[in-house]
Amino acid sequence: MVHWYFDEKVAAERMRETQQVADRAQALGLHRRVEASGWQRLRMRIGARLVSLGQRLQQRDAKRRSDLPSPSQCGLR
Repeated sequence: MVHWYFDEKVAAERMRETQQVADRAQALGLHRRVEASGWQRLRMRIGARLVSLGQRLQQRDAKRRSDLPSPSQCGLR
């Protein structure tokens, strides 16, 4: 029943080795951040604006719902 301990040790060692390889590659300049192309920037901008528009619409919808009278506020005829 001690197998899980060794599995965790092996997994931790592999993660450590992977991190060292990534650190070396970054130090050598092999792993660079690539800037987004014009189309990607445009898509990100449009997406951000759509998200903000959706949030404004949700807020406006929530305000409208709160203005509606509930049945308890209406007088009985």
